[in-house]
Amino acid sequence: MPRYQRRPEDIIGDQRDPPKRPAICDKRVWASVRQDAKTIIASAFAEAFGRDPQQEQNWVVLVDGEPHQLKTIKTMAQKQGVEVTIVLDFIHVLEYLWKAAYCFCPSGSETAEVWVRSRALRILQGQASDVAAGIRRSATLQQLSPKARENADRTADYEYWQFHKMQEFQRNHVNKFQNPERLLDI
Repeated sequence: MPRYQRRPEDIIGDQRDPPKRPAICDKRVWASVRQDAKTIIASAFAEAFGRDPQQEQNWVVLVDGEPHQLKTIKTMAQKQGVEVTIVLDFIHVLEYLWKAAYCFCPSGSETAEVWVRSRALRILQGQASDVAAGIRRSATLQQLSPKARENADRTADYEYWQFHKMQEFQRNHVNKFQNPERLLDI
């Protein structure tokens, strides 16, 4: 299946015709409330090996960003010598951004919508750690009380930022012979 690549502006920005999507085929979705994440992820890897034993395809894993889930996927991929592309579901990031927006903007206002949209676009452009730092800095500069800044701090502490700090670090500072996870102590 051909890659479906979009620019950040295609996701958050002026409405324009999106690129044509390829038809999805052989997609598999896992979820369970009876089994733990490690068991489900192991099942996903087993099925992926069954479908692509020579690892000729690009393996893509869509996750919600839960830290244990991410760590389990990375560990399992490393143990099995498989390269996977991890895609974090952006909807969870937007939930946090909306909660933070209401620390700085009136609820339901156009100002809040613009605030969220501008930060979401910057995150998609690879500036996640700057956005997280800016949210915390804004709460401090506006001298919000601990209660009033609670959602801003929760958003700035969201695990998603750590994942993106890793991506930014790899992109900007680490060559292919170094292990950025060890350097960042993740």
